[in-house]
Amino acid sequence: MKIRQDIEILRVLSAFGIVWFHSGAPGREVAYSGLVVFLVLSVYLSQKGYQNISRNLKVRARRLLAPWSIWFLVYGLIRLLTQKPIVPLDNGVIAGVLSGPSSHLWYLPFIFVLLVIIDSVRMKLSPSSLAWTGYAFATVALFSWGRLSVPSSPSGYPWMQYGHAMTGISIGIFMMNYNALPQWLAPYLTLTLLIASASAISIKGYGIPYTVGISLSALVLLSQEREIKLNVRPLSKCTLGIYLIHPLILMILGKYTLATPAEKAIVAFGGSLFLICLFKKYFADLASYAA
Repeated sequence: MKIRQDIEILRVLSAFGIVWFHSGAPGREVAYSGLVVFLVLSVYLSQKGYQNISRNLKVRARRLLAPWSIWFLVYGLIRLLTQKPIVPLDNGVIAGVLSGPSSHLWYLPFIFVLLVIIDSVRMKLSPSSLAWTGYAFATVALFSWGRLSVPSSPSGYPWMQYGHAMTGISIGIFMMNYNALPQWLAPYLTLTLLIASASAISIKGYGIPYTVGISLSALVLLSQEREIKLNVRPLSKCTLGIYLIHPLILMILGKYTLATPAEKAIVAFGGSLFLICLFKKYFADLASYAA
């Protein structure tokens, strides 16, 4: 599959949004849409280079579980050095392990399991059936989420985060199979997803992130490729590494500087990008497993 520079730019912007959100800077509700885009892209791009279930299982394990294990050890060691248990135990050992020693690590085992399930289901269902399934689940979730629970609540973590993220996974399934839908109908279905997300606009951590995230994803993924001569692939290849290391940079900035949240976000993103680029250049073999 040809590399689309507009998608690569979207990957970089979503990574920046996640860093901005975690810094606590103003506009973090909009920035949280970076996670929504990450979820959609994770599913949408999973069709790239698809071979078979067993082969993909190995590839996904190396791409997702290997870095999860490495960074689990890194952040676990940091917690031990600060005299904390390796993982938070507020919601039990299983929840603690799945959450990880740093809360952002929930994403990797979650997306690994979901992509393996999607790989299996796509062998049994037609693309149009997958598109309708993703659309139906996402629409129901967008209309109902938050009226039943609060996605940002610490209780039940990471289970609540999983529930929150399932909407993004469903949207990714819908957009991945978008072209299998009737051409005249597909844009209207996308519009109803936006209306559904807008109906939840007052729900903190959900309505705005999903409205912005769906809009950005649809604008790029559901339209013709834009001719962009700038090659951002060297940056976009670092987005997973940025996601994994940026909480450590923010932790250091929070402890040793008086920078504002916005300044921390910019420095953390730039610093993370710089470190991951160096890591990939000078420790390429290890980086292939860790970032």
